[in-house]
Parts: sequence; structure tokens; C-alpha cells
Amino acid sequence: MAWNEIEGSRHFACIGAGASAAEQALHSREQRDSYEVMQSLYNVYEAKRFAELAPSVGRKTHLMVMEPFNPSSDNKGFEIVTQAGVAVLEENYKRLGPKPVDKIEIPEGVKMFG
Repeated sequence: MAWNEIEGSRHFACIGAGASAAEQALHSREQRDSYEVMQSLYNVYEAKRFAELAPSVGRKTHLMVMEPFNPSSDNKGFEIVTQAGVAVLEENYKRLGPKPVDKIEIPEGVKMFG
């Protein structure tokens, strides 16, 4: 794709060095544009953490949520997620995110190969 071309996306798009890892995380959560804001916010946070697998993606995270344009509103069109909000997302990530596998249990008598 050339720099002057636009690629469409259906429910989400990711850019940058960690994009492929972030996309996989969003696909695994079946992210949709119809999800509630808090569900999407968590899914995006989790995807950002997966993107950190790329060496050039740092751990520091800033998030903002864009709102539909409303000319009669005083809002700026976006809300910044506070550091306390990011901490809540991190706590949920510790609970819901990927975990190391300690031991795979195989029931006695199950033939696994050949």
C-alpha cells in the first residue's frame, strides 16, 4: 500500500510497530464498534499491552475517548482517561488478561499421540 492510499476497516484499526499484536488481541476479544465504551476501552488497553511485545512500543499509556461532533456542546470532542482510570484498566488486565501456563493436565488413560 502506498502512503497516499486509504485502507478501510470494519470494527477497528491498529497502526505502528505493535499493530499486528494489538489486532490479534482485539480479534480474540471479538471487538465490535457496537460495544459499550467501557468494554471497548478495556479491549483497547489489553491490545496496547499486547503491542508492547514489539521492542519499540513503550509501557507508558495515555488513552482518550473521542465523542461524536456536537456543535452545540462545550465538549472538546474527546475525554482523556485519567491515570486512576488507567490503573483500573490495569487491575482488570491482571485479572482478565493472559496468564502463564504452569502445567497442562492430561487425564489418566488419554492417549495423546499416534
